[in-house]
Amino acid sequence: IESPDALGLFFVPTFFEIPQESRVQVFTCRESQLSFVFSLFDLLHQSLRTGRHGEPVSRVTLLEILLLLGDEYHVYWRGGNRLAIPEEVNVALQVVETAVASGGRLPIKLLQSESGQSQEELNQAFRKHLGLSLTDYAQGRRVRHAAQRLVGSTDPVDSISANFGFSDRSQMDKAFDGAFGMAPDAYRMKFGINGVAMDAGGKDTKTPA
Repeated sequence: IESPDALGLFFVPTFFEIPQESRVQVFTCRESQLSFVFSLFDLLHQSLRTGRHGEPVSRVTLLEILLLLGDEYHVYWRGGNRLAIPEEVNVALQVVETAVASGGRLPIKLLQSESGQSQEELNQAFRKHLGLSLTDYAQGRRVRHAAQRLVGSTDPVDSISANFGFSDRSQMDKAFDGAFGMAPDAYRMKFGINGVAMDAGGKDTKTPA
């Protein structure tokens, strides 16, 4: 992460030392978190490549990355405040991410068995520690995965909607309007600069007219 000033605002000043010869900070995380981390960095990379540095999706994605790192190292912000996330919530986050990334629906029974919590208990825990209900969090992750696919591929919007578990196109349209203030087509048009989208290998490809 080439931004020690930003890190200094987020973490306690004594958490890391900024090397004199380099601005790069290296962090590690558990293997179980890798797919989540990669998806966040992919989304942030796409946002920055398309000039959306100040967009909410970029700020929220960066915040999610920093929160994840803070949870890994158990150190937050100036003064050493901690926002400990219970293990049952961490487990639920992984289950949600796996389901959303694969286009599946929210697996309530699996969430309950893996976390040892009822759906209502998980909802309360999510609201307390993440500020969102379980279903709202899952929908937010679904929207962000779909947004990443929109700017990173030329797949039809209807196909993306189906691949990420939206019940139909209208549900995806409504979710995008709530998250970004625009429909999926408009989102792709705005952030795929001059009709250019990126394929899975990161190469520029012209979006078909």
